[in-house]
Amino acid sequence: MVNEKLLEVPEAHELYRIRWVKEGAIVFDPSDYPSEYQKNNKVSKDQLIKQLKNIHVNLNEIL
Repeated sequence: MVNEKLLEVPEAHELYRIRWVKEGAIVFDPSDYPSEYQKNNKVSKDQLIKQLKNIHVNLNEIL
């Protein structure tokens, strides 16, 4: 049996967020997200930057 360590919640959120941004910040449900903040079912870059700044994400590490 392999000894695996489960990620803590903050670590899991960070990894998920990085992957989500690299994959284009796809909107999970476009009908629940304001159309002015999305383009082709992805969060617009300006809105994405605002959201990431709002939760104090280091943009240099993720964009």
